[in-house]
Amino acid sequence: MAKNGYAILDSDMHVFEPHDLYLKYMNPKWGDRIPRGEPRKRHGQIKFTLADGKPLRPSGTLALATTSPKPHAGERSPGEAEVAHRYTKPLARDYDAISQLEAMDEEGLDVAVLFRTFPLHCDDSLEAEYANDLCRAWNSWMADFCKADSKRLRPSALITLHDVDLAVDEIRRAITELGAIGLCLVPEPSNGRHIHDRYYDPVWREAEKLGAPILRSAVFAPVGCSNGFPSCGWHFSKATAVGCLGCYIAWMSVGNCAKAIATSR
Repeated sequence: MAKNGYAILDSDMHVFEPHDLYLKYMNPKWGDRIPRGEPRKRHGQIKFTLADGKPLRPSGTLALATTSPKPHAGERSPGEAEVAHRYTKPLARDYDAISQLEAMDEEGLDVAVLFRTFPLHCDDSLEAEYANDLCRAWNSWMADFCKADSKRLRPSALITLHDVDLAVDEIRRAITELGAIGLCLVPEPSNGRHIHDRYYDPVWREAEKLGAPILRSAVFAPVGCSNGFPSCGWHFSKATAVGCLGCYIAWMSVGNCAKAIATSR
C-alpha cells in the first residue's frame, strides 16, 4: 500500500469504544461504578453511565448542541446524524478492529496510531485509584484491539495524572507489557497542579527512559476545571507551552511517533 516507496502514517486516528469495554476490562471490585452503555443502534458515541444511569462525567460535546445549526432528534453529539451515512459498514461491525482496518484500506493508510474518543477519567473528584483503573481498562482493551493486525494498528495509552506513582506504574505497564508506542495525557490541571509542576517530573523521566512520545490532547469540559479552557490550558511556562497546544498539535513530534513505530515493528 506504500506510495512510491513511502508508507502512509496516520499519527492521530480515533476509535469508537464499545458499550461493554469497562464491564469486560475494568477491575470488578468497582461493581456498580464500572461504566457501561447501551449497544449502538446508529452511528455515534457511547454515553457511559454508572449502574444507576448517572453519567460518569458530562460530555463536553453536549455544549456544542446550542450552536448546532441543524439539531437532529436522538443525536448524542452534534453532527453525528449528518455524517452517519459514511459509517454504515463500520456500524454493522460495531466499529471493531476489522472495520478500522477496512477504513484504512479505503484511505490508503499503512499504519495508524489509535486514540480514545471519550475519556472518562478527566474528573478531579475521582479517587486516584479509580481514575487510574479507568485508564488501565482502556489500555488493556486497546492492546487487544490492535492484535487484529499489530503491524498496522498501533496503540496509544491513556495516562491520568491524579497520582504520579500510579501514573508511572501504568506508563511502564502500557509500554513494556501492552505494546503501546505513545502516551495520551490531557493538558488541563489535575487537582490544582499544572503539567509543568515538578510533582510530575517522574512521569516525564519514565517516558524519556522508555522512549515514549507524549500526546497532550485537550478534552471538552473537564470536570473540576471551573473557569473553562482559557484559564485551564494556558497557565504554562513559555517552555512548556510549546508542546501543549492540545488537539492543535497532536504529537509533540510526528517524527518521534514514526520512529517509535519503526523501531517496534
